[in-house]
Amino acid sequence: MGTSLRELVHTFRKRTLVLLKTLIIQKKIMFYGHPVEELCTYQYFLVTLIPGLLHNLDDSGSPPLDSRAQALQRPTELKTSDHNSMRAFVGLPLELFGKDAFFQPYPPLQQMDLLKDTKSWLCGTTNSIVAQQKEVDLLINIETNTFEFRDPRLERSAGLTAADRKGMDG
Repeated sequence: MGTSLRELVHTFRKRTLVLLKTLIIQKKIMFYGHPVEELCTYQYFLVTLIPGLLHNLDDSGSPPLDSRAQALQRPTELKTSDHNSMRAFVGLPLELFGKDAFFQPYPPLQQMDLLKDTKSWLCGTTNSIVAQQKEVDLLINIETNTFEFRDPRLERSAGLTAADRKGMDG
C-alpha cells in the first residue's frame, strides 16, 4: 500500500505498542495536529499494524453500514498452504470497525455527533475545540508528540508491561 511504518515507530518509539493496544481494546482514539496529511498518515500506519485490516475497511466510516460483520463466517477448514486461509482461521483481520465503532481519519464537523454516540473510534482533527471533547479516551498530539490519557485506568491497561519492554528491547 506504499506505507512505511518506520516513521510511526521512529516518532512514537515504544509508545507505538501503547497505541496498538488501545486500538485493539477498542477505545476512542483521536489524533490531533497539523498538517492533515501527517495526521491521517499516522492513523493509517496504526491500522496497518493489524494484519489484513487495511484491506477490510469497506464500511469502517459509518457504523450503521456494517455489512462486513454480517458476511463473516467462522472457517470450517484450514489450508496451511493458503495465507488467507491461515489468517481467517486465526481470526484475522480483527473486526475493530463496524457496529458501534468507526474509522474516519479526518471526519467532517457534521459527523461529530458520531463521537458521542459510538462505543469506539479512531479519528483525527486539526480543530482544537474538537480535540477537547470529553468522549476522547486517548488524544495523541502529533505536533508535541504527546499522549493524553483521559482515564487513568486506560493508561494502566494499555501501558507497557515489563514483558512488553523486555520484548521490545530484546
